[in-house]
Formats: sequence, C-alpha cells, structure tokens
Amino acid sequence: MAEKDRSYFIDLAQKFLAPTTVYDKAAEARFRSYLRLAETATLDGETSQRSRYIQYSNFWLEQEFRAVLSYLPEYLRGPTRFAYFCGWRLGEVLALRWPHLIDETTLQIPADETKDGNRRTLVLWGELLDVIEEARARRLTSRDVLSDLIFHDDGRAIGEFKKPWRLACCAADAGHFECRVCNQTLPFTIGMSYDASRRCAACDTADAIYHGRLFHDLRRTAARNMRKAGVPESTIMATTGHKTDAMFRRYDIKDEGDLLEAQQELQRYLQEQKPKVIAMRKGR
Repeated sequence: MAEKDRSYFIDLAQKFLAPTTVYDKAAEARFRSYLRLAETATLDGETSQRSRYIQYSNFWLEQEFRAVLSYLPEYLRGPTRFAYFCGWRLGEVLALRWPHLIDETTLQIPADETKDGNRRTLVLWGELLDVIEEARARRLTSRDVLSDLIFHDDGRAIGEFKKPWRLACCAADAGHFECRVCNQTLPFTIGMSYDASRRCAACDTADAIYHGRLFHDLRRTAARNMRKAGVPESTIMATTGHKTDAMFRRYDIKDEGDLLEAQQELQRYLQEQKPKVIAMRKGR
C-alpha cells in the first residue's frame, strides 16, 4: 500500500469527526468507508484507488453534468437541472408542488417543509426558469390529469432512482462499477442493463461497488459555483438552505484552480502596492 494513499484517506475520515449541528449518519458512513480505503489502498499499475476516488470527488464539471443529463430518463432531467442551479436537497426538489410557485418567477417553501426550519424563497431566472416552464408543459399526465407535483414520473411521485442514475453516470464516464472480489473496474457499454453492468465475468459475481457522481454532489457544486461567481456567502446560504457557517464550509469546495486564483489575486494586489518610481525631468 502506498503510504500517501493511506494518509489521504485517513485525512478524509478525520474531516467527518468535527462536530456538526445535526447528527449525520451519512457522514459517519463516509467516515467508516474512508478508513477502510486507508487500510486497503493499493497501487494498480499507475492508477491507485486514491486517484480513482479523486476522479469523482466533490463537484461536477459543466461538460460532465451535461453529458450525464443527456443519458438520464426525461423525468429525471428536470429535478437534476434544478438542483444543479440552486443546490436544494433532493427531498426538497422532489416535494415541490405547483402551489409553491407564488408567482411566475418565485418559488417559496414554508418553514415546516424545509430541513433547516426556515422559509425558503427562490427567484427563478435563466435556465432555472426554463426548467419550471418545461415542467409546466409536462404537467398533464397520460391519464389527462394535471399533476400537483412539479417534478413527477407521469403523475407519480419520483421514488428511488439509483439504477438509472448510475447507468447514466457510467455512460457519461462519470462513474464506474468495481468488483468487490478482484477490485477491477468493470467494462461498461451504453445500453447495458443495471444487473449486467454490475457483473464481473472473471469472478462470476454480480455485486460490484459503484464509484461516481451522486445527486447530492449537485448541492456541493451549486454552492461552489455561486461562490466562484462572486455571490455573497449569506446569499448562497439563503439559496441552498445551509443553516450554519460550519455546514456551508463543508460544501464550499476548493480546488487547485481556486488556490492558483488566490495566489494570482494576491500577487496582483501586492504588485499594485509597490511604490511607483517617477522619472524626474532634467533641467535644461
């Protein structure tokens, strides 16, 4: 095992030991999985488990998001685009109803329907407004009934959708399945069934682990993109529904590009502070 891989996963695990205002079972599960990865990380040619994990960590790239979107079933494209632009939680997105649209460009969720207990208001503009207009066009179901839900599957509430989600991510090269037995990445072909995509021919098993993009990563990405666009932190938190600064900072992902930009900004500022030398004219 490469020592740098072990240290990397231990550092990730320790991030989830910090106290938060809400007990997070998902965070605890990630903490345990990172510890397991720290114990089992091995080099596989030139690619280690660490580098394969980093490939899908934390936030979406724009082109990757668009690629996955193209492979999703139509009923999942609306909520996925909506979450990408505003960073709302999956449960809040899927629970949206037309009465929440208080006027043509404003959504509002009552405080008793949000996780943070605060009323949430979202002003619709640009592609976010397009998402709602497209949902309006799909409101009439095949049974000629108007759905009360903004996002639905032909009138039915959208339930668990990990199978189409994972298949779309694999098709867009934003995810893969890994055999639990031999730890090999399984080949994927567009059009494969979910069960076939998880079967390892070498081990004759169908219990592969999924590594790749998650719907919840859209929330992290929205927070990061708004910050990079210069939106004030308080406005981002009001949009996404982060109640505390500590929780927001866990989603406000920094990457190497951010760090480079920080250095560039710092050095530009310092350059401006240097005393200017004024050339003196010689007298005649």
